[in-house]
Amino acid sequence: KTQSVTCTYVFAISFVVNFAQSRWSGQSTKDATRTAFGSAIATGGTTLIIGVVSAQLLRTRAAAIGTVPVRNGMKAAAHTNVGRQVIDRIAAGSLRRPIYGAAATNHVAKLLRSNAITSIAATVVLTAPDFYRAAFDSSISWRQFAKNLSVNAAGVAGGVGGWMGGAAVGATAGSAVPIVGTVVGAIVGGIIGAVGGGVVGSRAAKAAADGIVNDDSKRLVTAVEDEIQELALEYMLTKDEVEQIALTAGKTVNQKWLLRMFKETRNTPDAGLRKFVRLEFESKFQALIQKRPNIALPTVEQLEEETLSLVEALTADTDGHDAD
Repeated sequence: KTQSVTCTYVFAISFVVNFAQSRWSGQSTKDATRTAFGSAIATGGTTLIIGVVSAQLLRTRAAAIGTVPVRNGMKAAAHTNVGRQVIDRIAAGSLRRPIYGAAATNHVAKLLRSNAITSIAATVVLTAPDFYRAAFDSSISWRQFAKNLSVNAAGVAGGVGGWMGGAAVGATAGSAVPIVGTVVGAIVGGIIGAVGGGVVGSRAAKAAADGIVNDDSKRLVTAVEDEIQELALEYMLTKDEVEQIALTAGKTVNQKWLLRMFKETRNTPDAGLRKFVRLEFESKFQALIQKRPNIALPTVEQLEEETLSLVEALTADTDGHDAD
């Protein structure tokens, strides 16, 4: 029941995002609604499975035993001024109210244990399709499976770590406004930290997994491709918009442009290369999405009609199979 409540939020967010993307891609309201329903069900279902599995694992004896070493670690950290402040801030960000001392230490210990178990469950669920493809479908190699597993694990761990760190920093920044400021700061900081930590963790793992040294020109082109792909994901480009950006990039990235890029980013890490690409191209992405028409969500009546249509279709399919 608890996870079903959580899934309603996940379902709604997924539905709105996918509905808008489908409409921008030229689909009718009816087709966009159906597409968004499918994506939302998949996303909500994944969240439901992760939540239920995590909740059941947290009830096992192993989870209870795992709290002890984590609590001991928290107690050791609490003996230092910095450690104590970090623990207090994480606890305040999690509970949305100030908490200190032993109560904060115990709470953070349980939080770390719970997040560790949830991270394992999330990684297993997210990687399960790749396991099937490697073990039964033979559509990917075990090497690719291992790489995907490491990237998923790093992304999940980075998201959890980012949430805790962001919540602590946000609570600290918001503490200038008593009580309310701490709570709001913790929530905002947690969201930003979770998203940022997840992205950074996935990027770092992918970079380590790729682990290939390229020559200068290939390194520059790779940075261009990776950052444009990242921008396309951030701005949720449709297929037509991706094609427009590809044309723009094709006209911009030539030998002269790459030479300028190399000169301006010489002796900088890959992050510097990608920053250069972002500064060059982000304005083009912003100009592109400004052309999008405003999207109106379907009415409640339309949603009810479509839901009923889907149920009737599923019922007809089931009756047909039974007859066979």
